[in-house]
Amino acid sequence: MQIMETPTQSRILVVDDFPENILRITGAIQHLDTKIHTTTSSREAYELTQKYDFALLILDVHMPEMNGFELASLIHKGNRNVFTPIIFISAVYFDDHSIFRGYKTGAVDYIVKPVNLEILESKVKVFLQLEKSRIELAIAKEEAIKAKEEKMLFLAKISHEIRNPLSAIIGIIDLMDANELNPEWTERMEMIGFSANHMHNLLNDLLDLSKMESFALKIVHEPLHLRAELEQVIKANKILCKSQSNTVEIEIDPSIPEIILGDSLRYKQILLNLIGNANKFTTNGLIQVKVEIIENTSHYCLIKTCVHDNGIGIAEDEQGDLFRPFSQLNQNITKKYGGSGLGLVVAKNLAQLLGGTLDFMSKPEQGTQFWFTAKFSKQA
Repeated sequence: MQIMETPTQSRILVVDDFPENILRITGAIQHLDTKIHTTTSSREAYELTQKYDFALLILDVHMPEMNGFELASLIHKGNRNVFTPIIFISAVYFDDHSIFRGYKTGAVDYIVKPVNLEILESKVKVFLQLEKSRIELAIAKEEAIKAKEEKMLFLAKISHEIRNPLSAIIGIIDLMDANELNPEWTERMEMIGFSANHMHNLLNDLLDLSKMESFALKIVHEPLHLRAELEQVIKANKILCKSQSNTVEIEIDPSIPEIILGDSLRYKQILLNLIGNANKFTTNGLIQVKVEIIENTSHYCLIKTCVHDNGIGIAEDEQGDLFRPFSQLNQNITKKYGGSGLGLVVAKNLAQLLGGTLDFMSKPEQGTQFWFTAKFSKQA
């Protein structure tokens, strides 16, 4: 066996039982940026394919111990080079049967002897370029995965460092008796509490979005009483919506099973986000929540949840950016209402993880309607 090396990782294997044929082929391609392995033995050729990854296999069809088709078939049953392209070379013209047999074993091209070395060189260049592109793509993918892992680690660390003092601030504010403070300090403490909770929610959105990007966020399937969960969410939000002088109403489909299986935390996270958005962009208005079954089988039910407001609405030219991270409405609206633009991105991804979708329709000055679907299993 002969190996001609250049400082690259791409390898080519040339197999022919006549050494003079190998010399002609390697002479035509040895100037290329590749390592060339050669052998006159089919058995040794197979062993090489299980030891190295090759960009291209150049196989003579007519070999004494094992022909090229048999060798290719054996390689495809091995652990490496299963999808490596193969050029078959033969002194005999390839008939349709041989061509079909070759394709079944991984052939991508055929060359009849005597080999036209210029044509061979051109074909080899193409396969080397394909291999180079494949390697570059694999490296880029690996770097992207590593970058995501580093981002997750950073976010987890920084969120831990920020959450501890935030939790302490929120806890102290909750313990303080508003009756012991004068109106001015009561208002200040409410502002501090609002800001601390807003920052806490932003951290949660950042972590959830990062987990979803790296497929680390897991959905649980636990028994839940959806009607009770919904009533709890609405009760909590009625207090929040009073700050905007809004009224919240809910309509729940009576056919929803008493107990279903799903992720209560993530379902409520989506709903809270949509109600929070509706309240933010609505004043002296009505926020309507409607929950209904749109698909019902013996094993699962698909539940649609709508949140409808009569607030400021969304301009048509801004609707396309609504689900882009950190994107918001125009600057005047952002200054007035605030927000990071992450909530809806997280909500849409969560809906997909729950086996559903999230969408909306809106008209300026007429309000907005968001809806999402989620699949819940039924108890056996």
